[in-house]
Amino acid sequence: MSRIPTQSVLTDNQVDRINEEVMKILTEIGVDFEYAPAVEVLKAHGCKVDGSRVIFERKFIEDRIAEAPSEFTLKARDEKKSTWCGDGSFILTPSYGPPFVYTLDGGRRGTTSEDYTNVVKLCHMSQNIN
Repeated sequence: MSRIPTQSVLTDNQVDRINEEVMKILTEIGVDFEYAPAVEVLKAHGCKVDGSRVIFERKFIEDRIAEAPSEFTLKARDEKKSTWCGDGSFILTPSYGPPFVYTLDGGRRGTTSEDYTNVVKLCHMSQNIN
């Protein structure tokens, strides 16, 4: 299993601000779910539901976070490629499906299936991507 050392790009204050803005969105605006069974599960657990929109209580969110394990292993079919998560380390994963690519001559165009295949191949061969 590979481990990549932590790199801080945000200050603690910036992280706190992001957290508070996310909480504001979740508790005041809510999230639209396209999967009705998920809405029903959240409603059954006390979340406010308006159609497909779910409004969360801050305590509900914090309780779910507290229940999450602090570390775990993402298991791969090939055990050598399994990735341990926790202890402040982070995981680099590919970003599949970008809507545009930039060409060598500086142009921009929509992606193709071949572009997607090439991204998958590059990520698969990279020693730096989990």
